[in-house]
Amino acid sequence: MSQTDSRTLLNQGYLSPVADGTPSHDINGQPNPDYSNTWVPNLGEVSIGKTDDNNPNYQWTRRVTNLAAGYDDTDAVNVAQLKAVEAKIGDSINYLSINKTADDDSSLPELDNFNNDGATGDYAVAIGAKSSATGHGAVAIGSVAKTINRTQTVASGEFSYAAQGGLASNTNSIAIGHDTQAAGIDSLALQGGKARGTASVAIGEGTTSDAANGVTIGQFTKNSGEKSVALGYGSYAKGNNSFTFGGGNYANDSILLKGTIQEGAHKAIVLGGSAGLNAERSVAIGSDSVVFHSDGIALGAYSEAKTDAGVQGYLSNGATNATWQSTNAAMSIGNGSRVTRQITSLAAGTEDTDAVNVAQLKVVKALADTKVDKDYVDSALKDLIDSTLLVIDDISSTVNNISSTVEKGFNITTSDGTTTNHQLGETITVDGGKNIATTTDDKGAVHVAMKDDIEVKSVSVEGSTIVITQDGINAGDKKVSHVADGAVSIDSKEAVNGSQLFAVKNTVDKARQTAQLAEVKASDAQSIAKTAQTEAKVAKSTSDKAIAAVEKLNDTAVKYDDSSKDKVTLSGSQGTTIANVKDGAINATSQDAVNGRQLHATNTQVMKNTQSINQLNGRVNQLDGKINKVNKEARAGIAGAAAIAGLPQVRGNGKSMLAAAVGNYKGQNAIALGYTRSSDNGKLLLKLGGSANTQGDIVSSVGIGYEW
Repeated sequence: MSQTDSRTLLNQGYLSPVADGTPSHDINGQPNPDYSNTWVPNLGEVSIGKTDDNNPNYQWTRRVTNLAAGYDDTDAVNVAQLKAVEAKIGDSINYLSINKTADDDSSLPELDNFNNDGATGDYAVAIGAKSSATGHGAVAIGSVAKTINRTQTVASGEFSYAAQGGLASNTNSIAIGHDTQAAGIDSLALQGGKARGTASVAIGEGTTSDAANGVTIGQFTKNSGEKSVALGYGSYAKGNNSFTFGGGNYANDSILLKGTIQEGAHKAIVLGGSAGLNAERSVAIGSDSVVFHSDGIALGAYSEAKTDAGVQGYLSNGATNATWQSTNAAMSIGNGSRVTRQITSLAAGTEDTDAVNVAQLKVVKALADTKVDKDYVDSALKDLIDSTLLVIDDISSTVNNISSTVEKGFNITTSDGTTTNHQLGETITVDGGKNIATTTDDKGAVHVAMKDDIEVKSVSVEGSTIVITQDGINAGDKKVSHVADGAVSIDSKEAVNGSQLFAVKNTVDKARQTAQLAEVKASDAQSIAKTAQTEAKVAKSTSDKAIAAVEKLNDTAVKYDDSSKDKVTLSGSQGTTIANVKDGAINATSQDAVNGRQLHATNTQVMKNTQSINQLNGRVNQLDGKINKVNKEARAGIAGAAAIAGLPQVRGNGKSMLAAAVGNYKGQNAIALGYTRSSDNGKLLLKLGGSANTQGDIVSSVGIGYEW
């Protein structure tokens, strides 16, 4: 044993390298600030071993055995005392472990709270790298968990922040304000709100946001649906994808901006109106607008949608397809009794299910007012007929209509007013009667004509004074023309014509000239002349009456206007009807007249083709509607993204910002709310954002950045 200065050597050559006055380190490895003799020796150390000067890793060491337990602060401690401390700690602390890093001990030497100094508030607790608890009784547990300047504030999740009495208990959660809880991952709770869902936001006293991506802002506002938004005092968004705005509003997976949605009216949209009980997927827009049935739509103030699905339209004739019978409840733009509205700026419809504008109605009226002028068909109508006949695209509908007509059969009414019904396939006997003959040609056509010899009691012409009866002919003081030569004999009863009378006149004249030569007595000649004169007068009278009768017949005849034979004019005072017109040929070169039956068949086919075309247009419009809906949703989504992009963010270190922004894209709008928080050193930035658009969709985002 030897002594050098104040140092003591046990065994020769073993000199302690530590001199007196060197301070010791505390439990954390830092120099102990206590300079009393307990922590700083005033004499040299005692060495019982040695470190090789040439090889510092090689040492000579010894144990101190048979050492009694120390008592004073400066006594040596034996292994028994160390085991007692270990047992004491082991009995009182379980399931607690703190790891510096998963890699090595030197990777995070500079992080805050490394020296267990993160808890600066009275009775505060800070556990975790860079965690800090600055308020009275504050608790911060987790990496980068922080409580800020308020009593009884708790932050227990990684990257969680709690301030002013808030509780942030999950990763990236933020709670600011008294009785505030942020329990969901990435959640934000401010001023008494409770954000329990993942990425949820709750702002305001008594507000709750219990589902993922929910946003609740107001006082005593609730949100229990995923991706839902509740704004305003006492409003409640219950179902998923709900949106409610305004004090006391309730929405169950619906969108509500001022109004009421009754229980059961899921997926409804109400802006200022109300959706009735179980009126699912209904839309009510406008003050005091009301929808009573599912899928109904009420547009405009005081509009009421009362008509349910399944109602047949006017003139539907029992049809039950979507064109004639509604598949969904009606859309109303008034209430029928006191509120009506016009729909203006409406384009002409094309499909059967399209709305018709006034211009189309005017065209139909013009067609209905068009008259066929006697001997020709209006060229526009003829072109329509020709083009329509080339378009026959609905054979099934045509066959069904023909089948219905066949089942009805046909009726025959005789001149005495008797009507009989007959079915196709029956044999009907056509009997012409006394003066009418009926025949059938080799092509099966039935011909009805008057017999060559007829028997009638009398013949008269309407509007004429000529009457033919079994007692004779009354010419009515009219001329009879084209009278054939009558027999001239003593027993003849035939009428003579003018030429016969002229021959008698010539005979009389010659008789006068040869009176003397023939030695005829003057009295005899005079008698003959008188007789001839009398016969001539009779013949003339008869001839005049015959000519008059023919002229009267000429008045009722149909003839060309002139010798060119280019035109026939029928001059009836009320127009003239041409009846019994045979079917005319219908082709590109035909110049035949068409009858009413042919025109009716054409009109019927035009109506059927129009219905088919309208049905096709309806399906196209439905597709256009779906495309428009997708287009609107896409535009609304862009508006939502634009609104989120427009949210300003915090600039100062350790600062927070709550921001709002709006977005618009091609007629679609969105409103966005956001929150940003910068760490105290400005290296870490947390950003939350969410938007709701006019299509009822919710867009949310969360981001975090680290700057170095």
